Amino acid sequence: MSNERATEFMVANMDNLARDISQGRGETLDAFAELLGVPSEKRPEFYASLQSGFARIFTSSNVQMASVMDNIAAVSK
Repeated sequence: MSNERATEFMVANMDNLARDISQGRGETLDAFAELLGVPSEKRPEFYASLQSGFARIFTSSNVQMASVMDNIAAVSK
């Protein structure tokens, strides 16, 4: 993922995004999906894949943002 706006958003909202991904829903996740250009009809599937892959996305409590972006890309394929 190389979306600069999504990266900036993640830097500012990493904790909230982690919470929303763990729940499979939320305002922060909605905004992130919008920045990534995920079509609204595909968002439920996108959210579910991120939620089920949470442990592969946030691999530790001090995971680096770049790793999270790469992990999201891998999980959401």
